[in-house]
Amino acid sequence: TDTRTCSPCTSVSAPYINIVTGKCVLKCPSATYLDTKLNACLACSSQCAECISDASWCSLCPSDKSLDITTRQCVGCTKDSMCPAGQTCNLTTNTCTTAPTFLTADGGVVCASGADCAATPETFCSLLLGTCQPKYTVLPSVVAAGGDNTLRGEAYKRGVVVGGAINEDRAKTDTTYMNLVKQQYSVLVAERFCKPYYTDQTECDRVYTYAANQGAAVRYHTLLWYVSEDPSLNFATASADQIRTWIRNTFRQKVTKYGSKSLAIDVVNEVLSDTQDATTVMNGGWTFRSTNVWPKVPEFFDLAFIEAKRSLSPDNTQTKLCYNDYFIEQDTPNKAQAAFNLVKSASSSTRHPSPTHAD
Repeated sequence: TDTRTCSPCTSVSAPYINIVTGKCVLKCPSATYLDTKLNACLACSSQCAECISDASWCSLCPSDKSLDITTRQCVGCTKDSMCPAGQTCNLTTNTCTTAPTFLTADGGVVCASGADCAATPETFCSLLLGTCQPKYTVLPSVVAAGGDNTLRGEAYKRGVVVGGAINEDRAKTDTTYMNLVKQQYSVLVAERFCKPYYTDQTECDRVYTYAANQGAAVRYHTLLWYVSEDPSLNFATASADQIRTWIRNTFRQKVTKYGSKSLAIDVVNEVLSDTQDATTVMNGGWTFRSTNVWPKVPEFFDLAFIEAKRSLSPDNTQTKLCYNDYFIEQDTPNKAQAAFNLVKSASSSTRHPSPTHAD
């Protein structure tokens, strides 16, 4: 008998045929659902622990997955709140786990705070990745230790650098300001004058001079900003090919000049929309701002990192190529995960092996 079209089960006490076992049952067991047309218990999809009315309409998920109540699909987690009680979400594998386990080639473990990385003191807890990541094993030779009880001194002991953007105008006139910067910062960032629309690089160069004089590194900011403009090119009216040419030529000139002097380069800056759709982000996506570059040049993000990498000296293994944005140290709203999705996708071999970092 073809049990999918004609059920052999006629007893009131066991009216349904379990297709999985071939036995008549009173109610469908776990991991099956009742097909009322066939009077049969059919197997749930392998992604569901339990399902209702359809093989893929999940009502319960395996312990390492979470239920999307809109689509009724079991999906990888994106935050701890999506996991069962007592479990945390590993953002590297998008699975729920009950205990820290070694996940990465560099020995990273799942973490929620620095205390979780105490067993591996050469690492720190990356809250974006949710794993213990290696500290700089060798700091740039230009970085000095700094004194005790200073930010840079404490950072140096931990194998990292600390700093931020400096205001170039105050740097030239405010001695107290610059003494504090020199005392506390081991990495400097130009607040404005290295951005794309400043074609005169004198002030950008001055930041590198400040850094050299105080034994600090520099993070170059930025090659491509969402409001990118250049006196030589009107981005609003420029064609896609003109913008592509600008990216190639500008990146080549600036990375060639500053790449070997920089601890990191912000290749692309603030191109994610402030408001991210939760479903899109949960499914591994993101939303760009509408700008003079996107969607006119749909591949701009990949192009930027490819050109930056090509422009670095082949023997430069120190300089990190970064994506920079605000509100990604907290998920407001969903922007941190969108940034993670973007950088993870850009670094994946399915697109190109871009050594992309998020900050």
